[in-house]
Amino acid sequence: MGTLTLLLAVCQGNATALADTVVVVDKPTRVEFTDKGNQVKLDVQGSEDNPAYRFTYTKSFRSDNPETLVIRERSDWGFNLPFSKYTKKHRRSRGFDGHWEGLGFGFCNAADAGTGGLGAGRSVNTTMGNSFEIFWNIFSVDYAPWKNGWGLVSGVGIDWRNYRMTGHTRFVKEDGNLHLDDYPEGADIKFSRIKTFSVTVPFLLEWQSPRGRNSYFFSAGAIVCLNTYGSVKTRYKLDGKKYKEFNKNIHENPLTVDLTAMAGVRNLGAYFKYSPCRVLQTDYAPAFNAMSVGVMWLF
Repeated sequence: MGTLTLLLAVCQGNATALADTVVVVDKPTRVEFTDKGNQVKLDVQGSEDNPAYRFTYTKSFRSDNPETLVIRERSDWGFNLPFSKYTKKHRRSRGFDGHWEGLGFGFCNAADAGTGGLGAGRSVNTTMGNSFEIFWNIFSVDYAPWKNGWGLVSGVGIDWRNYRMTGHTRFVKEDGNLHLDDYPEGADIKFSRIKTFSVTVPFLLEWQSPRGRNSYFFSAGAIVCLNTYGSVKTRYKLDGKKYKEFNKNIHENPLTVDLTAMAGVRNLGAYFKYSPCRVLQTDYAPAFNAMSVGVMWLF
């Protein structure tokens, strides 16, 4: 059993008098509740740090002078779905609320490029100011069995990344493979980019200051990315004519991992991600890793 919180409230006539007594018992050994019509009895035995602990509450009442006894169990687990009534109510009753669900925007870049894979010797030179990441972290689950502000956070999200090159090198798909090549001579270059779409599942260790959702926080861990889609697009002009090259099935790695760190206060945060995994399968495409940095609006 988790942490048990007892809230006793007395209500008389048309006026409400709050005479609340709150008793917190961590991991009780035994809880027994007895209702005998006009009498209730609550018996709690043992606690996490005191096996001999005993709490007994007995109350008799008349039908015209009722007393309400509310027993609320505060779970170590939390499930957060944005904008739901359950989430808002649940957050008020918990001391820990993990930071994951929300919207994020950042700039991404190709890291460790040109060190292997098809097309080795050329480098994927993306422009970080033009390469971006957008993500929506849909819901979260957290587990906080400790009392010192630490907890574990997981959930589900979706992520779009766009790696854009604006230099003299472009992505070209030929015979099922993706490689790097020059633009035709005299081309007016726009961009050449790779786009990926992923379903994300985080595994984070988070610390937050004692005020729960209204606190500052720091978290770090890994995000597993199930990469379900990838495409390449190139745009340029030549002799006054516009050219657009577009291809799907670019052999993105189906499963990658991002190492991440996040920090923030209240509903605002900043993040950094680096993936030690290749974005594309190097048997079919140039080799590069992913790096991104940005901000988050947390629900």
